[in-house]
Amino acid sequence: MNLRYSARGITLIELLAYIAILIVVTQLISSIFLKSTIINEQGNKYIYSLREVSLLQSTIKNDLREAVEIIPSLNEYKTSDTSIILRTFSAYDPADASQYIIYQMDAEANQLKRIVLIDQKTSQAEVWAKETARKSFTPEFKDVKFMYDNEKDILRARLVTISMVLKKPGSKQIEETIYNFSVKLRAGRWLN
Repeated sequence: MNLRYSARGITLIELLAYIAILIVVTQLISSIFLKSTIINEQGNKYIYSLREVSLLQSTIKNDLREAVEIIPSLNEYKTSDTSIILRTFSAYDPADASQYIIYQMDAEANQLKRIVLIDQKTSQAEVWAKETARKSFTPEFKDVKFMYDNEKDILRARLVTISMVLKKPGSKQIEETIYNFSVKLRAGRWLN
């Protein structure tokens, strides 16, 4: 087998063919890398959202278990299927049940908001509830519903079921995860 090499090297056409093949292979590799980076980022956002939902669930459960009562309305807030108002004991004075925790679904921002109001024991004519903390949870919710075992008389409700529909971030199709959980209220802690 006799191999003969040309002393002239490669032609311009061969060089252009090699460059074209190199460009195609480079584009394929870079597109695969870019797609894998995007998918990884979306997965990380989703995992972070799931962690936040888990934290949110435990916070809601604790707040409901420590609640003295469910309040039908407070200032501009109203207990409904998209919000709940709880009266709890004050963190500053455990004998004083004057702290209010409000969970409210903000449909425009796709967020569930937790608002804490503390009664400053001022006169009724003045602003008697001061907003002291407002935290928005970062997962993007499609919907959050609060359901009560006694829909006719929310004050007599003993079981609250929360249904949270979480959007999957970055997906072109509408993908969602639904979380349902129920919390039994402590009947002995309720005031008459």
